[in-house]
Amino acid sequence: MKGVDDPGQASGAALPVRTCANCATELTGLCCSHCGQRRDVARLTLRNIAAQLPRQRGLLHTLAGLARRPGQVILRYLDGHRVEFANPLNLLTLTAGFAALLYTNHRFDLTPLLAGLAPDTLATQSRLLNFQFKYRTLLQVLDLPLLAAITWLLFRGRGRGYAEHLVINAYSMSAVNILYLLLFVVLLGVDGTPAFRIAWVVGSVVPFAYKAGVLYAVFAGTGRRWRAALLALAATAFAVGLQIALMTAIATWAIAPI
Repeated sequence: MKGVDDPGQASGAALPVRTCANCATELTGLCCSHCGQRRDVARLTLRNIAAQLPRQRGLLHTLAGLARRPGQVILRYLDGHRVEFANPLNLLTLTAGFAALLYTNHRFDLTPLLAGLAPDTLATQSRLLNFQFKYRTLLQVLDLPLLAAITWLLFRGRGRGYAEHLVINAYSMSAVNILYLLLFVVLLGVDGTPAFRIAWVVGSVVPFAYKAGVLYAVFAGTGRRWRAALLALAATAFAVGLQIALMTAIATWAIAPI
């Protein structure tokens, strides 16, 4: 079954001698023996870009797995099953970029979230919240090394190093970004109504629960389950609190008058 997409290989004819477009190694098969790039590299078009997305290191397969069995996906990747899953850092960058693109190009009416604030602080808080609302997914990418350090410290002694915690958190945050994309659609439907506040609260609780659930699924088999559950909740709460503090500090600096 190998090589059916190459006419020369399928007919039994020898492949013409070529060098890899990526690393200039002489090609002896359908893929480069040095870097793994396919030999049939054509000029990019919208059609072949779209055709490659699902098979590019399992993008859709990874997202589906993170939605249904995140612990299993992450553990398989950590244990060496790399080809079938998308690279976690690439996936995080991609999902954060899409989410940021949507949120930065639509200005929601955040009045329901500001209800009850004192008039003298309303303007400042409004600007602060708008900044956080727009750039939250991008700021979370910057927080990744710190979040990995938090989970590594709390789950220290459970067989995973700091780099592996980077992967765990990158996958978790990628899935949360997909949740934010879905939340965007919901918020569009309730924009400017009292239901906006409810949707926002629910859209904040669900990612928290997901992140805690991922940590539990990854580490439940490394010790007592109740302890893994407590550590997962503690790590998520601490990480979210720290994220909010950092985002507030960055937003305050960004909107401060020069």
